[in-house]
Amino acid sequence: MRSAKPLKQLKLSVPAQEAPVSNF
Repeated sequence: MRSAKPLKQLKLSVPAQEAPVSNF
């Protein structure tokens, strides 16, 4: 959320179910 990099790491960290959260 703070930067694009953390978002990418979070996307890989979170499961497919939390994938929609990446849209935020």
